[in-house]
Amino acid sequence: MIKNEQILTLGKDETIKLFDLRKEQPIYTINESKIPQYCESSIAVSPDKKYFAVGSTKGTIYIVNLNEGTVDSSINNKGSAAINGLCWRPFNSQIYVGDSGGFLTIWGTAIGNK
Repeated sequence: MIKNEQILTLGKDETIKLFDLRKEQPIYTINESKIPQYCESSIAVSPDKKYFAVGSTKGTIYIVNLNEGTVDSSINNKGSAAINGLCWRPFNSQIYVGDSGGFLTIWGTAIGNK
């Protein structure tokens, strides 16, 4: 749950959707026109619930404005290993990133890096 009956989904159809569970319909859909690389990692929501992060199979982390569904910034993880998992550190703007190469990277000040 994100806030007020909302949930994010990451589909096998290469889309990310923010659903309103009360209305039983998507608020917005993010597809390859907004994020050009297939994302298969978990979705991590920022502690302030203003952003979420998702990682791609090519090693890029996308920071998305949760309210608008627009990509605010992206981070190119070292190397090109697929992002397997993300976790936003509580009370901070750091993101922990695990990749298919077996590495854990900690990114500081993730919001606003363009």
